[in-house]
Amino acid sequence: MEQAGIIFFNLLILFAYFGVGFLCRNRKIISEQGIESFSSFVLNVALPCTILKSFTLELSPENYRSALVLLAISTGTCVLSFGVGTLLFRQLPAAQQSVMRYSALISNCTFVGLPLLNGICGPLGVFYASVFVIPNRFFMWSAGVWMFSQNAPGRKGPVSRILLNPCMLACYTGALYLVFRPDLPRLILEVLENISNCTAPLSMVTMGAILSRIRFKDVFCKNVGAIVACRLVLLPLLVWGILLLLKADAVTVMVSVLLTGMPLANTVILMAEQYHADVKLAGAATLLSVLLSVITIPLLSFIL
Repeated sequence: MEQAGIIFFNLLILFAYFGVGFLCRNRKIISEQGIESFSSFVLNVALPCTILKSFTLELSPENYRSALVLLAISTGTCVLSFGVGTLLFRQLPAAQQSVMRYSALISNCTFVGLPLLNGICGPLGVFYASVFVIPNRFFMWSAGVWMFSQNAPGRKGPVSRILLNPCMLACYTGALYLVFRPDLPRLILEVLENISNCTAPLSMVTMGAILSRIRFKDVFCKNVGAIVACRLVLLPLLVWGILLLLKADAVTVMVSVLLTGMPLANTVILMAEQYHADVKLAGAATLLSVLLSVITIPLLSFIL
């Protein structure tokens, strides 16, 4: 119960930031160009700094073992999500099917998951989350792009987007740091620390501004409830059940289940726009999943 209360409080903080972004966009304090700039800064600077900061911790051998286990679990979770999405939504029209399958596969581990685990567990939580996110990013830019591009001839995602995006580069750099352990200047550590502290408010303000484009009545359109239930309830419960059977430790279960139960990734909207899929469905499902996650994430933590 205490853990659920902590998670709920941290979610309230994050969604207060979300509300600020939502209001600022509606009042035109943040422009469309501003949204692009905020999003670019968060993805290319703030989140990589947060990831790098998490790798500067003094880690025990047990932490390393947990990280390897999480990497394997995350890969298995992506395969499971791919299979569930394919099984449940294969009969839908192509424009909707790509949105639904992508939404089942990719959760918002980055914008919501990293700040949330930072608030709950501190830098160690970010370290574990950063490891868990790695397979998620690979599947996003490989299987995820394939889902949309198979119905859009000639549109393929370059391999460099998988291997060389800033968050992945931060993971590689952090891994090298763990191996060689160089003494970093205090200036670098302070800069990483201070930018990391900006990540949660900036990411959620940006998310609020992005989702302010969606009309609330659109959340009641067909198929929205199905993908939101799959993303927020079905998949995390499946992962929880499997990890219980495998007798995984409490920290591994918490990180895996909570990150699996994050809302839909914002990128589903961008992908739908780029590949001419159902943008209305993507936006409505993303907004509803964000709103309902305030309830579902604490409930998931309560059963862990």
